[in-house]
Amino acid sequence: MDKQMCCLLPAILGLWQFVTLALGFSFDIRYPKTFSASTEAGSHFGHRVCHFGPTQGYNTSILVTAPLQDNGTGVVYRCSYHSTTCEALPIHVDSGVSFGLSLACNTDRAMMCGPRQMFACDTLNYLQGICVELGPQLSVTQTLKPAFQECRDFGLDAVILFDGSQSIVRNDFETMINFIKDIIRMFTDPRAQIAVAQYSTETQAIFHFQDFLADRNPDNLMVSVDHFQGQTYTPSAIRYVLEKMMTEAQGMKKYSRKLLVVITDGKSNDKTETFDNVIPLAETMGVTRFAIGVGNKYSSQELEQIASSPNFVFEANSFDALKSIQNELSEKIFAIEGSNSTNSSSFEHELSQGGFSTTLSGALSLFGVVGSYSWSGGVVEVVRGANATFINASALEKDMKDSYLGYSVAVAETGNGSVYFAGAPRYNHTGLVLVFQRDPVQQKWTVAHKIPGTQLGSYFGAQLCVLEANVQPGDSQTGLLLIGAPWYHAQGVGGEVHVCTLETWAPNCSLTLHGAHGNTHGQFGASLTPCPDLNQDGLLDLAVGAPAEDRGQGAVYIFLGCPGGVQAKYSQRIQGERGGGRGLQFFGVSVHSAGDLNSDGLADLVVGAKGAAVILRSQPLMRVEVSVTVAPPTIPQMFFHCAAHIALNTPIATATLCVTVNGAHVGKISTSLQASISITVDFRKDQNGTRPARLLFYPRLHSSKWEERVTGTACYNISLSVPECISDYREVPMSVRLAAEGLEVPGTDGLKSVLSPDNPTFFTHMILLEKVCGEDHICISDLSVNITCPEVVHSPGFPVEVFVNVDNRGEDASKVELTLVHPSTISFVFAKWSFGTRQVAVWCVSNTTGLENLTRTVCPLSSLVLRKGAHVTVWVSFRVSENSSLSERLVINASVNTDNEEQGTLHDNLASSSIQVKLPVNIIIKGGDSSQYITFPNDNLLEHIYMVLNIGEVAAPVNVTFVIPVELDSGFLWNVSLPQIDNSGGKCDRKEVFSKKDNGTLFEQQCRGVICHLIGCTIGLSTSSQPTIIRFFGNISRKTEFSRVQVELASWGSLSFNQTIYAEYPAIGFQSVTILSILETAPESSAALIATLSVGFSLLTLAVVSWVLYKKGFFKSKEMPNDGVMDSAAPDDKLSLTADSTSQRETTL
Repeated sequence: MDKQMCCLLPAILGLWQFVTLALGFSFDIRYPKTFSASTEAGSHFGHRVCHFGPTQGYNTSILVTAPLQDNGTGVVYRCSYHSTTCEALPIHVDSGVSFGLSLACNTDRAMMCGPRQMFACDTLNYLQGICVELGPQLSVTQTLKPAFQECRDFGLDAVILFDGSQSIVRNDFETMINFIKDIIRMFTDPRAQIAVAQYSTETQAIFHFQDFLADRNPDNLMVSVDHFQGQTYTPSAIRYVLEKMMTEAQGMKKYSRKLLVVITDGKSNDKTETFDNVIPLAETMGVTRFAIGVGNKYSSQELEQIASSPNFVFEANSFDALKSIQNELSEKIFAIEGSNSTNSSSFEHELSQGGFSTTLSGALSLFGVVGSYSWSGGVVEVVRGANATFINASALEKDMKDSYLGYSVAVAETGNGSVYFAGAPRYNHTGLVLVFQRDPVQQKWTVAHKIPGTQLGSYFGAQLCVLEANVQPGDSQTGLLLIGAPWYHAQGVGGEVHVCTLETWAPNCSLTLHGAHGNTHGQFGASLTPCPDLNQDGLLDLAVGAPAEDRGQGAVYIFLGCPGGVQAKYSQRIQGERGGGRGLQFFGVSVHSAGDLNSDGLADLVVGAKGAAVILRSQPLMRVEVSVTVAPPTIPQMFFHCAAHIALNTPIATATLCVTVNGAHVGKISTSLQASISITVDFRKDQNGTRPARLLFYPRLHSSKWEERVTGTACYNISLSVPECISDYREVPMSVRLAAEGLEVPGTDGLKSVLSPDNPTFFTHMILLEKVCGEDHICISDLSVNITCPEVVHSPGFPVEVFVNVDNRGEDASKVELTLVHPSTISFVFAKWSFGTRQVAVWCVSNTTGLENLTRTVCPLSSLVLRKGAHVTVWVSFRVSENSSLSERLVINASVNTDNEEQGTLHDNLASSSIQVKLPVNIIIKGGDSSQYITFPNDNLLEHIYMVLNIGEVAAPVNVTFVIPVELDSGFLWNVSLPQIDNSGGKCDRKEVFSKKDNGTLFEQQCRGVICHLIGCTIGLSTSSQPTIIRFFGNISRKTEFSRVQVELASWGSLSFNQTIYAEYPAIGFQSVTILSILETAPESSAALIATLSVGFSLLTLAVVSWVLYKKGFFKSKEMPNDGVMDSAAPDDKLSLTADSTSQRETTL
């Protein structure tokens, strides 16, 4: 990972753990030391400040500049922490130089500059600089003038080159000579001089510059000029002028503005030279060129090629017309006098402002000269005992004009030598920083890297600062370069600082620092300085000034270093009103920190403001160590396991917190440090969503707070309890949060200790639970599931009971969740799980799955811990929904999952049940108008009538099984045949004959006679309300002697149907019935009478019954619907005639 990203991550992730940083690390703002010299308003006392002298001790001083004092001359003051006033240093400089506009200090020397030394040179005002170096005793050791330019005689040197070819007639030639004389007469300025040459095939000077200086009369200079009348060799003529006439030997001044006027009437026919060769020479020499075409034979293209600019081309249609362009030509010629030419070499350091910025490194002094070479700027290197070296960026880079290179300068010492940095905040209007390194072969400074700005007007490069790193020869990383862009603007942002790692291949400036949001015009980055290691991590820290924040009151920010960069979040923001006092303005316009100023052994910070300088002391550094012990060290299972009988909300363990306060960096302070400590312990981190914390602080508290003033060590005890049984056996996290505020240290004039920023203020202590699942405390379960559903009937409201068995063959399973996916035609009602003798309701949630007509019902079993070998049955009840349409089969899928089962054992965590959906039927059987009393032999016809009725809505085929006694006790016989069936297309047959002694099957148990017949009938029932009548009738006979007895004759009928397709629902009974008749023998004397009466009574009864049935419509023809009549109830007759006696309700008539 990129080292800068390591510094940036705390800000990105919001995990800034050092609470003390928010309180301010590490400078004391309660008791600042403020200096304000008695100077006139507007002196800008405090514009630059620096710590000068040893890094510790009473000989240290701070230097404060007031660059506009004494009408802009400037004064430098010396102030001491142990004094209340500042004294002006006796340094004499020229008036108006703004002395102290730049300032640099180290332990043994200080450099201060005034870059506004102005003096007149002819008609120009030079603007240069003067710098003064002070030694350890604040005495002047040398005076320097970086990039100083001596006054030069510029003037104007002009040459008129006119065409004397044969195409010009004599009168026109004389007119041209007179025109030239008029031009010569215009050169009245003593600094201006002129020479004239004629050309055709050859070129010859008419007179040179020294001739003009000797006699300025054009009539004398141009007397008897011969007309050459040759060819038009214009390029060769221009070369002649450049090489033979524009030389110091011919009287040309070295630094003059150079001018060439070419007059021609035709197109060049030069065979020896071309314009492409000669014009670049003129450019190199800085010659400004005018071209005049006369007549109609010249080439406009050639004129534009000769002239320096299209504006310097003149055209006249005749030589007589030359008079018309004279005034315009004169204005343009003399407009360039006193101004700069296109060649920067002719205007070098006249406006250099040497010393606009400065920095020191060992014996090296580096100066920025922003005005050199048309404000391209540059850098001057001065090493004691050697000549000054000017590093000319305009000669190394293009488009440097008006860049202000040298606005800021910095030096870094690397394993491969020194590296220079120079800021050009106006380059391309976006700013630029150039990195210079010395070429080891040519021993020349070259541009090694360019760091461009991105935003217009941001003044990127206005401030530079280097945080040095401890490097060895050959190391690629050399430290950090900080680049200020104080005029950068964005939403709520005013200024920024770029942090660049310095590597031999390319600087990496990916990290950017900003101040507090909302200060749009705060000028954050207007001043920068390294700070000595404040937090004792072995890295330099950074102070950044933002003098326009808080409506001009200003602020200073402290950023702590980190490996490979700077922390993106500032550790302290010092507001001007708080750090320097009320009424302070532009606090942070300058900052500097180099060591201890008040002799307490701790680094201090000097801050400049408008009219003031402020010393802020750093605070002693403390460390607070927090330890946690728990007794017992491991909480036994008996206190928490769900399978144990545990006592909830009672103390089960004790946590002991101990705090120790030590000094981490106290300098010369020997007093023990004291701190106000606040520790908050919390179990909320153990919560997960809706799950409560596994442990609490007694009684039932999620958090507990302890506050104490601590010197040395103090401890605190707190009891722990279990709110409910625990199924998660991992360590329980207890978060510990520390807040520490240092108290005033005696003997330090109010200094408070401050917590070291790398002191952890938050950590998590893990409380151990007794091992349940092995050494790793991690349970690996192995669950399996199966599902059963006894019956489903297609009827609204029918209860669908589902039984899911969950087994665990692995270790304890926690967070078990059962999921059922089922058709939406059934809806969830309730769920319970049973574990041994325990039954607990389960809360389930049903949601549609997005798939058509499917619902997912999820039942968390979180209250249940499945230990190894556990078996749990979950009863889930559903109900068939109203207006639902069930398929022929109901498919329910069950799955069980937990958070601690491995992938390899999930194959049996899914089960499915497919149940045949049965149709609901409601068919009953009951007795009809059967024979109740028979007196034998008078009445010997016995009849049993059964009625089968469908009172439901589904038509279904029905099997009816009858047990008919054919031989009774006392020798009676019932001669009964197969029954008659009315109102149905059913049929009957005799299935079996058995005796009373056979008492095995249900049918045999229903036999009330000596011998019985088993009769089976199959009928198809519709949804009609008309019953189906089944009649058994036959005569009674007796095979033994006649004697008076009474015998019960009982027949039995039972219903059955195809239970794979149909189900009795709702179950109302009446599935079997017994018909009982009493058989008596009459006395012999009355036997005939009885027989006669019996026959008569029977006939009458039959007539009455027939009439009633006729009235009821019983004899009307009715057809069973096709889909309501089926074949036999079951393919196996014996199976269809077998019934479970316990599941049938019997009616006896």
